[in-house]
Amino acid sequence: MALFSVQRQLTATSGRLRRAREELSQVTEQLMALRSDADDAMTDALVRGGQAKREAADAARHVERLAHAQERLQQQILDLGREQDSLLDRLPTS
Repeated sequence: MALFSVQRQLTATSGRLRRAREELSQVTEQLMALRSDADDAMTDALVRGGQAKREAADAARHVERLAHAQERLQQQILDLGREQDSLLDRLPTS
């Protein structure tokens, strides 16, 4: 019975790990595009000032929030990997 429980937990953890990796891939792609847009907004702010400065600041805040989301996903992936390793260690070796 314990083996079934470990296998079930391992399947669930593997699925969560896969989804977290997919989400990280999407967030990373979005972050690259957003950073590019934020760089463009900063350049525009240097030239135009005023409203462009506020837009650049907003873009920078969006980049920061998405970067934090990326960091949380990276940590979640590490934690899930450790959980998966622990579950694999509980499986019989024969």
